[in-house]
Amino acid sequence: MNIPVFLITHTRNVLDTQVVLPASKSISNRALIIQALTNHSFHIENISTAEDTQLLQKILHENSPVIYTGDGGTTFRFLLAYLCTLDKTFELSGSAQFNRRPITPLVDALRQIGADIRYLQKEGFAPVRISPSSLQGGDVWVDASVSSQFISSLMLIGPILTRGIRIHLLNEVVSSTYIEMTAAVMNEFGVKVYWNERLIEIPPQSYQSKIFQVEYDWSSAAFWYQWISMLSPGNKVLLKGLKKTGIQGDEQAWTIFSWLGVNSKETSNGILICKTSDTISHDFSDPIDLKNCPDLAPAFIAALAAHRIKAKIVGLQTLVIKESNRIQALQSELRKLGVVTSAGADWLSLDGYTNHLANTPWLDSHDDHRIVMALAPFSIIYSGIRLSNPNVVKKSYPEYWEQLQQVGLIQINRI
Repeated sequence: MNIPVFLITHTRNVLDTQVVLPASKSISNRALIIQALTNHSFHIENISTAEDTQLLQKILHENSPVIYTGDGGTTFRFLLAYLCTLDKTFELSGSAQFNRRPITPLVDALRQIGADIRYLQKEGFAPVRISPSSLQGGDVWVDASVSSQFISSLMLIGPILTRGIRIHLLNEVVSSTYIEMTAAVMNEFGVKVYWNERLIEIPPQSYQSKIFQVEYDWSSAAFWYQWISMLSPGNKVLLKGLKKTGIQGDEQAWTIFSWLGVNSKETSNGILICKTSDTISHDFSDPIDLKNCPDLAPAFIAALAAHRIKAKIVGLQTLVIKESNRIQALQSELRKLGVVTSAGADWLSLDGYTNHLANTPWLDSHDDHRIVMALAPFSIIYSGIRLSNPNVVKKSYPEYWEQLQQVGLIQINRI
């Protein structure tokens, strides 16, 4: 199979425009599971066009006994818990890439409340068979240090269980803002969630049907923040419809990119971001902790590298089980751009900078949507960059390349 390669050329140095971001994939996927768990259907407005969301919607509609979820972590994990409530037999698998990502904490937790789940190949990994069982709910203990999606999937089914659910969180809680997002979306549908440090308690309740509007996506906004941070002062873009509501942890992009001279302003039409200064306004001698917003890491780390800033980013433990091992992927590609790095299981350090190694570097997407989007703005620095498999952006931001061309930032040639 021929892997597509784009030659990306930066074509515009003055930007004053507006774009419409995708709707939040994370919120859309939660709303879809709630919709499936609700006795009366409801309409979801502004649902995400992301591949993961569209696939989840299709799977829930078809209700097939053999289900393939592709690379989607949220898709697989949310479905695993949901399917256990249906008292039917299902076989659930992901792509070869996803099947290398551990699911033991979620499977163990579901088994504690009565689920009958069997691994079909390698212990601890997809694919799995779900057999009919009677989930009663009650107390469950789960390792919270691997993925917040395990916690969220349990939360979403909690209200419909006879005994509700009491989730005891073991070890360090990662990506807690996504757990808070789950609670907020559930609350929109009339469900009360009680979270007290190490215990999440959800009594038996019924989801209430209502028309639901999905917010625009702050995770996608991060890549426009990155572009603006790498352009000269005066460049700006209005992210139409985007709001600060506190539901999305990636609103933190507002703060961390301000350190690189990007000012954010709420307007009636969205968030206006503008490059106001080339001055770096943050002391990067102390580590930057992105534990609660790890999806911002690729865009932010790439922006730091473009500014040749030495910094250590911590709280990255969930990045090793994303679509790629994002810590290794960032190291690999930044090395090609003259960036000296070091890394561990949950951190990456930008240690120094050498001369650029190529006028038109050849960069690898690692089949990861966030990696490829974070690499694109380096076309500002080089005469062009070559990117392999750029179409992986469809996983979360299908319009990314089209919008960049529409506003005149880049020109794309397929090679």
